[in-house]
Amino acid sequence: MASTKQTPRVRTIKKQYSRGEILESLAYELKPFVLAVCGFGAAVYFTQKGIPVGKYFSLTLMACGLFILYARAKDRGVIQ
Repeated sequence: MASTKQTPRVRTIKKQYSRGEILESLAYELKPFVLAVCGFGAAVYFTQKGIPVGKYFSLTLMACGLFILYARAKDRGVIQ
């Protein structure tokens, strides 16, 4: 008796998305990445300029972006 593996069924989505919906979804997905990258870049800049308050604000901004990415990944089941 050989066991047979069944491939999972893939649902097809029949809804056509408008350009506005696609851009809105793309912006929603990219915001945390932009926050994290801008926070990192600003932290490097303020560190070179020697402004500690700006550096800590930038690191907080970067941490917020990373936390949003972590929360979304956990919610979607990517991280267990």
